[in-house]
Formats: sequence, structure tokens, C-alpha cells
Amino acid sequence: MIGLPKLVSECWCVGEPCPVKAYYMLSCVRKTTGFPPLSTHPRWTFRSWVRSVPVVWLGLALYSVSLAQERELRTPDRALTSSGSNAERRFSANLDVLMTYAGHGITEEASALFSYSNGWWRVQYNYLQPSNMVGTVVDCKNIPDGVRCFLVDPRSKTLYPEAATAASVLPIKFPMAELLGCLATWLCLCPEPELPMLDEGKMSNFFVRYSLYSNTNNTATYALEHIGPERLFVSRLSVTNNGMLLKPGGAAARPPHPYDAEFLEWDYEVLSTTNIGGVTYPQAAVLSQYPRSSSRGDSRAKAVTEIRLTVREVNGTTDGLASFKPTPPMVAIDQRPPGLPHGITMNHTVTGDTWLAVSDPKMKRLANAYRQTKKPPTKKLGRGMVLITLAILGVVPLTAILVRKKLSNQHKQES
Repeated sequence: MIGLPKLVSECWCVGEPCPVKAYYMLSCVRKTTGFPPLSTHPRWTFRSWVRSVPVVWLGLALYSVSLAQERELRTPDRALTSSGSNAERRFSANLDVLMTYAGHGITEEASALFSYSNGWWRVQYNYLQPSNMVGTVVDCKNIPDGVRCFLVDPRSKTLYPEAATAASVLPIKFPMAELLGCLATWLCLCPEPELPMLDEGKMSNFFVRYSLYSNTNNTATYALEHIGPERLFVSRLSVTNNGMLLKPGGAAARPPHPYDAEFLEWDYEVLSTTNIGGVTYPQAAVLSQYPRSSSRGDSRAKAVTEIRLTVREVNGTTDGLASFKPTPPMVAIDQRPPGLPHGITMNHTVTGDTWLAVSDPKMKRLANAYRQTKKPPTKKLGRGMVLITLAILGVVPLTAILVRKKLSNQHKQES
């Protein structure tokens, strides 16, 4: 008896597809299995009816499967439907960003474009007036095993049009905190963002500089809420600092009392939402930073940094991806490979903004070569030079005093 895979293949290979008519499907099945073909006016008997029942059920099953496959192929993009999984979502959004530094009296305006497709996100952040970085574009996106960010200054491109763009590549899942506007945009619009959770109620504070992010003392308590029944986007995130002062190199210190207590440092909140295709999106949000204070009650009322985000438009397609400016050839300053010596980055060129994973054989060979590189002992050499200088400065006056004293004694003996 013929097997089911061969049966299916033979039923699909005759002229027009079998799902067009159930009668044609049943005819294919009977022909393949050795049953006589169905006639237009069959003479039904009890024996023929019994023999036909399995064939009928098999034909109907194959017909149902084929219809389901055709329906799947004809299904429109499910980017903005609540039934699609997160990996199937595709959309782009335009935002207005207003950043205020209360401590310095500085206000910056920017526009941002966020695009998401099949788990990959990208942020393009454009500085506007009255920022001193007018026209500067920051571009961040997630890549295998990390994130890459680069900055394009139109003035430098005018002076040096052929200069390559340097991209910083880090082993994290979000824009670096040094690019706070990009980080706020990502937190606002990334579906199910990969936050650096540690354990229940604890997370790494991802709002600190990257040089401090891997510090073992970089832990914070948090409170997290999501928008709507889909729970795709963050509606509230509060990050409480543990009170420690982080230092480069893994060191940390606790400030004197009363500034050593925990305090609310970052607070993100969605102010309004909009529903598109059955999915609730954030429409307006604010990210606030509060200072370390001896009085927790006063800290919330005096935010030192405030970022207000307003979503102007959300498109259920990936057309926004085409709006990004083409990426020129880049020089990657790559910190993704583990085990690199301190201060050493794996530098290589990237074309087409196509990135290889750290596990790729080419990347492995390059990383092994960089792991054998030793950074020049600049600190030790600097300390040695300082000690030599101090020794010279101390020996020369002492020698002068001794020589002068000796000459004075000789002069007294002669007289």
C-alpha cells in the first residue's frame, strides 16, 4: 500500500491543485490507492459504501489540510493583531522627544524613529533645536549577541566625506545609557523588552554608564507593570538605587549618612495609550531621574532629568525601516567576545550593516587573536615615571646641600 507522504505528493502534482474541488481530490485519492475512479452517477451498494468510507475521510482530511495551507498563505500581515506572536509583529513609529536637564537649565528637542520586525529593533534619534548637536543622528539596533550604536555628525561628513563611521558594539540587549534618548525610545516602544533581570525583585541598573554596568554591586529593586491585556509594552518601571556609589573596575563605596539609604532614581510611566488593530500602544510617556537625597519625600518632587515622549504615528508595516539612512562602511569597536583583556576591543570592518554572531568561526579566530594581545602597561609606566621624577627632585636638592656643606667645612679648615 502506498505511503501517506507519497500519496500527498501525487495528489498535489496533477494539473491544477486538488483543493479546487473535493470531487477532484477524492478522484486523486482513489486513483492513487488503487480504487476505481468515482463515476458521475455511482451505484451505491452496502459493500461499496463500506469500502469508500475510509477513502472519503482521508480525502476530506487532505482537503482540509490543503485549504488551511492556502488560508495561511493568503492571511494578511498580523503585525497589529492581538493574535499574532511577538516574533510576527512588524511596525514602525515616529516620536517627538523633549529632554529637560533641570540641574543645568538645558532643554533639548529630538525626533525619533523606532522600527520593529520579527524580534529585531532599530532606533534612529535625530537631534533638533535648541540642542548643540543639531543635525546629529544616533543609530542603534540589536544584532546577534549585542547591540551596535553609531553617531553621524553632518559637519564631519562634510569635511571628511570618505571617513569611515565608528560603531560601538556592546554585549547588552538595549541602547547604552550614555544615549539616554535612544534608551527611553526603546523602553517606550520595544515589545517585551529584554530587561536585565537578576532574581525576584532585583535587576541590574541599566541606566548607568556601561563602564559601571557589569559592576557586581550594580543591583537595584524594581516595580514593573505592562499595558493592556496583551502585556507587550511597559506601562510603569520604577528603579530604586541600592545606595552604593559605583566606581570603575568593580569597586563601590557607600556614601556617608544620611545619603547612604536606598532612593528612587528612575521612574518611567505611560501617560496615555492608543489601540491599533486590537493592540494597546503607548501614546505619551515620561522618564524621570531623581537625585540622591537625605529625604525621600523631596526627591520625587525634584527630578533632575525628564524625558517626555509623544508618539505621533504608528504604522503596521516595516516601511519605517526603509526611512533609515543607508549605513556607510563602519569600523566596529567590538566588545562582545568574552575574555578580552582589559581595555582591549576587537576592531574590524563591517559592510552593509550585516553582523556575525560571536560564535561564527571567523569571529572566533579574530577574538582569539585579540585575546593574545596585551595592553601596554600605561598606568604602571606612568606611576614609575612619577616615582622617578619624585626621586630626582628629592635627590638633587639633598646632593646640593651635602656638597655645599662639604665645601663650607673645607673652607673653615683652610682658614
